[in-house]
Amino acid sequence: MGIFYFDDKLQGYEGLYQWEQALNYLEDLYSERKDPRILCSLVGFSWFYLMEGSVVSKKYENGYNTMALETWKKYIDIGVLEANEDPFFNFIAGYTLSLHGYHIGEEYEKSGNKFIENCVNSSKDVLLQQLAENFILNEHSKRYIPVKNGEEICSQ
Repeated sequence: MGIFYFDDKLQGYEGLYQWEQALNYLEDLYSERKDPRILCSLVGFSWFYLMEGSVVSKKYENGYNTMALETWKKYIDIGVLEANEDPFFNFIAGYTLSLHGYHIGEEYEKSGNKFIENCVNSSKDVLLQQLAENFILNEHSKRYIPVKNGEEICSQ
């Protein structure tokens, strides 16, 4: 189960908290390779940099990272066109939009569960399917329900 692309160069950018350079690097890679893992990284990492970048780097002076927000939206839209049947894209798009899609717009937030359901219905990866099913289960639960095999899933 490999959702994200990650290499030494990306690790270097992240180590220096250079979120915009990391996203530019991933965009260049995606335009060259059209690798679905890079697309998932663009969606997931831009969302993470938007939500947690200033917390991780402890640099709050810039406030809202508009590049991360624009990149997140851009690659959600590209994924809908280019990877709408990819279960990994559907999972990461659904996960991020379900949590914070309101930053992009109400229609994006509302589509989060649809992406997760698409993941459940199309995934042949048992661990990804379990993760997506657990996400849906928790969306409708008043108490957190841990995913079975959580350690195995996270180690993958």
